Amino acid sequence: MRPIPGTRATGGQPAWSPDGARITYVSHIDDNAEICVINVNGTGYRRLTNDTNGDFEPTWLPDGEHIGWSANVGGNADIYVMRADGTNVTRLTDSPAIDAYPSWSPDGARVAFCSDRSGAWEIYSMDADGRNIVQLTDTGAFNGAPRWSLDGSQIVFQSDRDGDSEIFVMDADGSNVRQLTHNDTQDAHPCWIPSP
Repeated sequence: MRPIPGTRATGGQPAWSPDGARITYVSHIDDNAEICVINVNGTGYRRLTNDTNGDFEPTWLPDGEHIGWSANVGGNADIYVMRADGTNVTRLTDSPAIDAYPSWSPDGARVAFCSDRSGAWEIYSMDADGRNIVQLTDTGAFNGAPRWSLDGSQIVFQSDRDGDSEIFVMDADGSNVRQLTHNDTQDAHPCWIPSP
Protein backbone atom coordinates (compact mmCIF):
# COMPACT_ATOMS: atom_id res chain seq x y z
CA MET A 1 0.00 0.00 0.00
CA ARG A 2 1.26 3.48 -0.85
CA PRO A 3 -0.20 6.97 -0.78
CA ILE A 4 -1.08 8.65 -4.06
CA PRO A 5 1.40 11.51 -4.46
CA GLY A 6 -0.12 14.92 -5.04
CA THR A 7 -3.34 14.39 -3.09
CA ARG A 8 -4.47 17.40 -1.13
CA ALA A 9 -5.56 17.79 2.50
CA THR A 10 -7.21 14.75 4.10
CA GLY A 11 -9.11 12.45 1.81
CA GLY A 12 -11.36 9.42 1.80
CA GLN A 13 -14.08 7.49 -0.03
CA PRO A 14 -11.90 6.72 -3.09
CA ALA A 15 -13.39 5.25 -6.25
CA TRP A 16 -11.38 3.94 -9.23
CA SER A 17 -12.29 4.97 -12.75
CA PRO A 18 -13.44 2.09 -15.00
CA ASP A 19 -10.09 2.11 -16.84
CA GLY A 20 -8.12 2.12 -13.57
CA ALA A 21 -6.25 5.30 -14.50
CA ARG A 22 -7.90 7.82 -12.15
CA ILE A 23 -9.33 8.02 -8.67
CA THR A 24 -12.10 10.29 -7.47
CA TYR A 25 -12.29 10.93 -3.75
CA VAL A 26 -13.50 13.30 -1.04
CA SER A 27 -11.01 15.85 0.24
CA HIS A 28 -11.60 18.13 3.21
CA ILE A 29 -10.57 21.52 1.86
CA ASP A 30 -11.21 24.74 3.79
CA ASP A 31 -13.28 22.80 6.35
CA ASN A 32 -15.58 21.51 3.62
CA ALA A 33 -15.86 18.14 1.89
CA GLU A 34 -15.22 18.45 -1.85
CA ILE A 35 -14.97 15.97 -4.74
CA CYS A 36 -11.53 15.70 -6.35
CA VAL A 37 -9.94 13.55 -9.02
CA ILE A 38 -6.33 12.54 -9.61
CA ASN A 39 -4.38 10.18 -11.85
CA VAL A 40 -3.06 7.09 -10.05
CA ASN A 41 0.53 8.29 -10.61
CA GLY A 42 -0.21 11.49 -8.69
CA THR A 43 -0.51 13.85 -11.67
CA GLY A 44 -3.57 15.65 -12.95
CA TYR A 45 -5.05 16.64 -9.59
CA ARG A 46 -8.28 18.57 -10.00
CA ARG A 47 -10.83 19.82 -7.51
CA LEU A 48 -14.24 19.19 -9.09
CA THR A 49 -16.61 20.81 -6.60
CA ASN A 50 -16.21 24.17 -4.91
CA ASP A 51 -19.32 24.95 -2.93
CA THR A 52 -20.71 25.13 0.59
CA ASN A 53 -22.39 21.73 0.30
CA GLY A 54 -20.88 18.70 1.97
CA ASP A 55 -20.01 16.57 -1.06
CA PHE A 56 -19.53 12.85 -0.45
CA GLU A 57 -19.61 9.30 -1.86
CA PRO A 58 -18.27 9.95 -5.36
CA THR A 59 -18.58 7.14 -7.89
CA TRP A 60 -17.74 6.75 -11.56
CA LEU A 61 -20.40 6.17 -14.16
CA PRO A 62 -19.71 3.22 -16.48
CA ASP A 63 -18.68 5.51 -19.35
CA GLY A 64 -15.67 6.73 -17.36
CA GLU A 65 -16.52 10.29 -18.37
CA HIS A 66 -18.93 11.19 -15.56
CA ILE A 67 -18.91 11.12 -11.76
CA GLY A 68 -21.94 10.88 -9.51
CA TRP A 69 -22.08 11.84 -5.85
CA SER A 70 -24.29 12.96 -2.97
CA ALA A 71 -24.32 16.47 -1.55
CA ASN A 72 -25.74 17.81 1.69
CA VAL A 73 -28.06 20.67 0.84
CA GLY A 74 -29.87 22.47 3.66
CA GLY A 75 -29.91 19.46 5.98
CA ASN A 76 -30.97 17.04 3.26
CA ALA A 77 -28.88 15.29 0.63
CA ASP A 78 -29.43 14.86 -3.08
CA ILE A 79 -27.72 12.95 -5.88
CA TYR A 80 -25.78 14.78 -8.59
CA VAL A 81 -23.81 13.88 -11.69
CA MET A 82 -21.14 15.84 -13.59
CA ARG A 83 -18.53 15.36 -16.25
CA ALA A 84 -15.20 14.11 -14.89
CA ASP A 85 -13.72 17.59 -15.43
CA GLY A 86 -16.31 19.12 -13.06
CA THR A 87 -18.55 20.66 -15.75
CA ASN A 88 -22.21 20.04 -16.63
CA VAL A 89 -23.41 19.47 -13.05
CA THR A 90 -26.92 17.98 -12.97
CA ARG A 91 -29.06 17.43 -9.88
CA LEU A 92 -30.92 14.11 -10.15
CA THR A 93 -32.97 14.10 -6.94
CA ASP A 94 -34.66 16.94 -5.10
CA SER A 95 -36.55 15.63 -2.09
CA PRO A 96 -36.93 16.66 1.57
CA ALA A 97 -34.88 13.61 2.52
CA ILE A 98 -31.37 12.20 2.40
CA ASP A 99 -30.56 10.42 -0.88
CA ALA A 100 -27.14 8.78 -0.69
CA TYR A 101 -24.74 6.08 -1.94
CA PRO A 102 -25.55 6.34 -5.66
CA SER A 103 -24.49 3.43 -7.86
CA TRP A 104 -25.00 3.31 -11.65
CA SER A 105 -25.97 0.09 -13.40
CA PRO A 106 -23.34 -1.29 -15.82
CA ASP A 107 -25.31 -0.02 -18.83
CA GLY A 108 -25.69 3.42 -17.20
CA ALA A 109 -29.48 3.31 -17.48
CA ARG A 110 -30.42 3.05 -13.78
CA VAL A 111 -29.12 4.40 -10.48
CA ALA A 112 -29.49 2.52 -7.19
CA PHE A 113 -29.33 4.56 -4.01
CA CYS A 114 -30.51 4.56 -0.41
CA SER A 115 -32.83 7.14 1.10
CA ASP A 116 -34.79 7.88 4.25
CA ARG A 117 -37.64 9.41 2.20
CA SER A 118 -40.11 6.78 3.49
CA GLY A 119 -39.13 7.36 7.14
CA ALA A 120 -36.69 4.43 7.15
CA TRP A 121 -33.50 3.78 5.18
CA GLU A 122 -34.52 1.80 2.10
CA ILE A 123 -32.97 1.00 -1.31
CA TYR A 124 -34.39 2.66 -4.43
CA SER A 125 -33.57 2.76 -8.11
CA MET A 126 -34.31 5.40 -10.73
CA ASP A 127 -33.62 6.15 -14.35
CA ALA A 128 -30.30 7.86 -15.02
CA ASP A 129 -32.13 11.18 -15.47
CA GLY A 130 -33.70 10.95 -12.00
CA ARG A 131 -37.14 9.83 -13.15
CA ASN A 132 -39.15 6.67 -12.46
CA ILE A 133 -38.05 6.13 -8.85
CA VAL A 134 -38.88 2.63 -7.57
CA GLN A 135 -38.56 1.48 -3.96
CA LEU A 136 -36.77 -1.90 -3.86
CA THR A 137 -36.73 -2.70 -0.12
CA ASP A 138 -39.41 -2.13 2.52
CA THR A 139 -38.21 -3.43 5.87
CA GLY A 140 -38.20 -0.43 8.22
CA ALA A 141 -34.56 -1.30 9.00
CA PHE A 142 -31.41 0.35 7.69
CA ASN A 143 -30.71 -0.72 4.09
CA GLY A 144 -27.78 1.01 2.40
CA ALA A 145 -24.65 1.03 0.24
CA PRO A 146 -26.20 -0.64 -2.84
CA ARG A 147 -23.88 -1.81 -5.64
CA TRP A 148 -24.85 -3.35 -8.98
CA SER A 149 -23.51 -6.70 -10.10
CA LEU A 150 -21.26 -6.64 -13.16
CA ASP A 151 -24.08 -7.91 -15.39
CA GLY A 152 -26.68 -5.54 -13.90
CA SER A 153 -28.99 -8.35 -12.78
CA GLN A 154 -28.45 -8.02 -9.02
CA ILE A 155 -27.78 -5.45 -6.30
CA VAL A 156 -25.71 -6.19 -3.21
CA PHE A 157 -26.28 -4.05 -0.11
CA GLN A 158 -26.00 -3.90 3.66
CA SER A 159 -28.92 -4.16 6.06
CA ASP A 160 -29.44 -4.43 9.80
CA ARG A 161 -32.82 -6.16 9.44
CA ASP A 162 -31.61 -9.11 11.55
CA GLY A 163 -30.32 -6.91 14.38
CA ASP A 164 -26.81 -6.17 13.15
CA SER A 165 -25.37 -5.14 9.80
CA GLU A 166 -25.19 -8.00 7.30
CA ILE A 167 -24.66 -8.28 3.53
CA PHE A 168 -27.63 -9.11 1.32
CA VAL A 169 -28.18 -9.47 -2.41
CA MET A 170 -31.37 -9.10 -4.42
CA ASP A 171 -32.45 -9.11 -8.02
CA ALA A 172 -32.40 -5.68 -9.66
CA ASP A 173 -36.18 -5.36 -9.27
CA GLY A 174 -36.00 -5.93 -5.49
CA SER A 175 -37.14 -9.56 -5.59
CA ASN A 176 -35.35 -12.74 -4.48
CA VAL A 177 -33.54 -11.21 -1.45
CA ARG A 178 -30.83 -13.46 0.00
CA GLN A 179 -28.71 -12.92 3.11
CA LEU A 180 -25.01 -13.61 2.41
CA THR A 181 -23.40 -13.09 5.83
CA HIS A 182 -24.55 -14.48 9.19
CA ASN A 183 -22.42 -13.31 12.11
CA ASP A 184 -22.27 -10.91 15.06
CA THR A 185 -19.89 -8.42 13.43
CA GLN A 186 -20.89 -5.34 11.46
CA ASP A 187 -20.67 -6.23 7.77
CA ALA A 188 -20.93 -3.15 5.55
CA HIS A 189 -20.11 -1.48 2.21
CA PRO A 190 -20.09 -4.53 -0.09
CA CYS A 191 -18.71 -4.46 -3.62
CA TRP A 192 -18.39 -6.80 -6.57
CA ILE A 193 -15.01 -8.11 -7.71
CA PRO A 194 -14.48 -8.26 -11.49
CA SER A 195 -13.67 -11.69 -12.85
CA PRO A 196 -10.05 -12.07 -14.02
